[in-house]
Amino acid sequence: MQSVKLESDNYKKFNVWDLKNTPLWIRNQQYKLNQLATIDKRNSGNTISKTNQKYSLLVAYDLIGTYQLENKVKVDNIKSFKEKLPLGFNIGKTINNNWDKEGENQYYSLFIVILIIFFICDILLESLKQPLAIISMIPISFIGVFLTFYLWTSYIRLDVKMREYFS
Repeated sequence: MQSVKLESDNYKKFNVWDLKNTPLWIRNQQYKLNQLATIDKRNSGNTISKTNQKYSLLVAYDLIGTYQLENKVKVDNIKSFKEKLPLGFNIGKTINNNWDKEGENQYYSLFIVILIIFFICDILLESLKQPLAIISMIPISFIGVFLTFYLWTSYIRLDVKMREYFS
């Protein structure tokens, strides 16, 4: 593995000592960063993996907002990075399809989960009809939840209300 060292263009003008000892004014009192915080040197934890003769680095971020905003930010970032990358480098979206479409293991797992729920309800309720009623309510409740969100999204802007609530 080859070690990489990143240096700023201004590393000769502004260094860690300056950062720690530059005075900061907070509520009419002077502090130094050294009094308030510490600076450590640590490994970042990014793993660069090699797949199909290509090195890849996964960059993840959290974004609070709607799906449309997330998609717009992602497309804008990809577009701006594509212009700046040198020859031989590329950037793109990752596709997270965790549901195994090729194999049928997920269907067996789903069946086993439903069977376990049935047996637990059967033992607790001491009946065969009541667990079937409970298990049949699971898809009906999901249909109700999705139908409610589908019908009410045009009337209620949850992202705006959440932003107002947390700000």
